[in-house]
Amino acid sequence: MSQIQNIIFDLGAVLIEWDPHKFATAAFADPLRQRIALEKILTSPIWSQLDRGALSEELAAQQLANEISLTEQEIHYLFDFVRTSLVLIPETHQLLLQCVGRHYDVFCLSNVSTINFRFLKARYDFFSLFKGIVISGDTNLLKPEIAIYRHLLEKFNLHAESCLFIDDSELNTQAAAELGLHTVTFINVVQCQQELAEKLANWHV
Repeated sequence: MSQIQNIIFDLGAVLIEWDPHKFATAAFADPLRQRIALEKILTSPIWSQLDRGALSEELAAQQLANEISLTEQEIHYLFDFVRTSLVLIPETHQLLLQCVGRHYDVFCLSNVSTINFRFLKARYDFFSLFKGIVISGDTNLLKPEIAIYRHLLEKFNLHAESCLFIDDSELNTQAAAELGLHTVTFINVVQCQQELAEKLANWHV
């Protein structure tokens, strides 16, 4: 067992619900609008630009309205709808609390826009548990770019081998592993607990 001291959490689809298909379907009754919202916005390069902090929602709505058959008003409605749909997942919240209870330092590393992160931070108090937070919207970097992992390690003076990173994207965990971080590719809480038990000396399922 390695001497892991720090556990780094992703937000979307780990601690916070992130389901673009569900959000698009719930936001619009019309199947065409649902498909456009999913394919042209929520899973498009535009969303990555928003997460990176390279584009504001206002500019994104203006740009998209010229390219797709949704109005600026509908696009802003979707942005707001998605924001309010970013809800805490109770099971992984408990996992976070278990990490703190076992005296691990916990950190957050997430691809999320600054506006959505501020909304989440105002909505939930669990962010106070983190010893440090790095989000894409503030750094203009995105996972799985190696630079964002280096930024986290350098900002908080962490050694890669002392860190374990939990993320739902295998691309993101592979990039972290290249820098020497231990990783868990999150599928569900039970699977994550089992992998933590294998990697952490004081973790028992």
